[in-house]
Amino acid sequence: MLILIIIIISIIISSSSSSSSSSSSSSSSSILIIILLILLITTIIPPPPPPPPPPSPSPSPPSPPPSSAAAAAAGAAAAGAAGAAAAAAGAYLEFFFRNTWPR
Repeated sequence: MLILIIIIISIIISSSSSSSSSSSSSSSSSILIIILLILLITTIIPPPPPPPPPPSPSPSPPSPPPSSAAAAAAGAAAAGAAGAAAAAAGAYLEFFFRNTWPR
């Protein structure tokens, strides 16, 4: 592509120098030369690199954050406290019914 553009520019330059008798042909050839130079510059300059791809998620599941571990520990403690309260209430009810229930 670059070689083709250089060949076209050289042909236009040689034709414009040989036919420089009329001013209209020289102005049109100079416009063509400018356009071809712009094309040449745009083909020489490489395009900007593509943006990097986004990071892919890891195949392993993420570890839970420490706040969820603390919440799980607090939930276990609350469940243990509720269980202890239920056991205490059951023992009290058993004591109450044994002592107050008529035989």
